Amino acid sequence: MFYYFPQTAVRLALAHAGPADLAGAASVQVRCALELPRSESAPPMTDAPPEFAPEYDTVTKWRIVSVGVLAVAVLWACSRLWLRPWFEAFVQQAPCHQLFGMNAAAAMFYAIFIGMPLICGVVIAASLGRVGVQALRAGAMPPPGMKVLRRTRIVRGAQARLRALAMLALTLACPAMAVWGYFQAQHLAAMAEAYGAHPAVQKKCAADAAVRPN
Repeated sequence: MFYYFPQTAVRLALAHAGPADLAGAASVQVRCALELPRSESAPPMTDAPPEFAPEYDTVTKWRIVSVGVLAVAVLWACSRLWLRPWFEAFVQQAPCHQLFGMNAAAAMFYAIFIGMPLICGVVIAASLGRVGVQALRAGAMPPPGMKVLRRTRIVRGAQARLRALAMLALTLACPAMAVWGYFQAQHLAAMAEAYGAHPAVQKKCAADAAVRPN
């Protein structure tokens, strides 16, 4: 009977009730508590299904891999058969020649410490740098519309922006290395100019020029 009274009325009734009534009221209250309607809870949170970047078809994948392997093989063969012998001969004769208005050895140092980082920077900017800018704008990595060679999950939010910033930092590292290399090349070029102007080196260069066939 206590189920239908307000809470205050129930407490007043319990205050004047006997032990038997108290036991019955306790059982009724427990039963009422179990029968009270429960508030509808929100559905459990579930993670969104993973998104994956579009992949190249099988034929295109094999074509890209074949072109890459072929390009690496050609570069390796050219470096072993032509570039390395030419570079060794150039280093031996560099103090005896002028290139771009300076000693050839000095020009070689500028090319190594400044030219190579800038060339690498252009290549990286055209590939990783472009992808990094697109991912930073879209907030997703890989950026929308970019095809990949293997199954790659799309990352969004802060993690995607962090990867994009890492790509841009790698792109900016090459110009920074070129700036550092300028001071190194300047010091080495001065040493090369002094070495090429030494009388003994000039005498050796004249002797080599005399025996070299025209």
